[in-house]
Amino acid sequence: MRRHICLAVIAILLPLPASAEVILRSKCSLNPGKTFASVEAVFVEWRKLFTEEGFGDYRVRLLIPHAAPDSRVGVFWIEGSSPDFERYGKAWEWWYTSPVAAAAAASMAEVFSCENTEVFRTGPSL
Repeated sequence: MRRHICLAVIAILLPLPASAEVILRSKCSLNPGKTFASVEAVFVEWRKLFTEEGFGDYRVRLLIPHAAPDSRVGVFWIEGSSPDFERYGKAWEWWYTSPVAAAAAASMAEVFSCENTEVFRTGPSL
């Protein structure tokens, strides 16, 4: 289901200018017994994998609430960004079709789960 939602979002956004930065944001929660150090360790491996596969321009930041109205222990956001829609689409296509990526996704699922994924494109700087 999630795959279909992401593909639908990509299809809807493709008519937009390809030069806009694309940002994906997901609200996530630590699984029982896991820590933010566990999340960081998974993303160190993820970064190596994405770079090896030619997606080193896809950036990820972990956003850990400090003073947010929805702050709860173990809740954080993942912000991923790609320089444009073309690179974003290629990265996600690889993520959903590669057996190597499936193994990485399984490692992530052992550490955390996410909901409320949103995709944005940047507008002009003001």
